[in-house]
Amino acid sequence: MQDKGEFSKLMVAQEELKTMPFGDVWEEYCRVCGKPADGEWFPVVEQYERDVLSKRV
Repeated sequence: MQDKGEFSKLMVAQEELKTMPFGDVWEEYCRVCGKPADGEWFPVVEQYERDVLSKRV
């Protein structure tokens, strides 16, 4: 990811690794609350980066 310049995706993956001991509990909590689980929300961020951030100088 770093070699491809996908730094946001790399950061998300690193943060998910931090939750490994309790990641399943967090996933269930997100599901019960009707919120996107880890990684499910990232495509929205990528689209924002393409549509908005890429146009900034």
